[in-house]
Amino acid sequence: MIYISSSILRTHVKRQVMSVRCMEYWSVDLTPKVNIVNNSYDRTVPKELILSKENRENCITKLKGVKPVRLFGREPTRKAAVLVPLCTVNNELSFLYTLRSSDLKSYRGQVSFPGGVQDKTDENLEETALRETFEELGIQRTQIDVWGNGCFVGTRQKDMAVMPFIGYLGEVSLEGLILNRKEVESVFTVPLKHLIEPDNCKSTQFRNGYVLPVFIGGEHRIWGMTAIITHFVLDALLPTGTYVHKLHYIKSFKTTSPGTMKRNL
Repeated sequence: MIYISSSILRTHVKRQVMSVRCMEYWSVDLTPKVNIVNNSYDRTVPKELILSKENRENCITKLKGVKPVRLFGREPTRKAAVLVPLCTVNNELSFLYTLRSSDLKSYRGQVSFPGGVQDKTDENLEETALRETFEELGIQRTQIDVWGNGCFVGTRQKDMAVMPFIGYLGEVSLEGLILNRKEVESVFTVPLKHLIEPDNCKSTQFRNGYVLPVFIGGEHRIWGMTAIITHFVLDALLPTGTYVHKLHYIKSFKTTSPGTMKRNL
């Protein structure tokens, strides 16, 4: 990893030029811009309000209003679904994540939500998300209160897209979960109050123009599609002004010689 500083950018911006499988991308570390008119807003997570019927309905309405992400202008021929498991751990609302097994052929060792590709036997994508959650974590369908779904999110495989479903699990004990070790290496939860802290919300900008969220500061870095879904769900789930992270596009730069950088105008 090569760190390149530039006087052109504000001093609080760091850029990292990285190469991943011959694909270079920008990793942008930005202090999120907060634009809150009412200074009385804080970033507490009111459990009773979030779990109320009215907020659940508003959350799903907001998610359905988000435009499909990275679908390349066509209906996906292959579809998958994930469950975004909202749960309570030590009386704190949290999201439950899995760390994919290192033995898997794709996305191994990455943080994800439980889910997978739709089977022919699945009645719909909600059935896919619930079936995969049971296969990966041993959580019965009767233990999940499904609120609804969001929009499709495209993947690196241009013919596939993933639909997220939000489900509330209630109080969860990680020790009581039955992990499928062929698919899941470990499971962990992250409190919502941690995810909404500005210091834990960063961004990654790819050379093709995408700016994606990244969540840090916890047991594992949350990035990629899982971070995209986390970002949209937090924005829809929480009261206005609670989650303030914005994704900012930075005009591309190109290196001219070692140790220098030039803006690509």
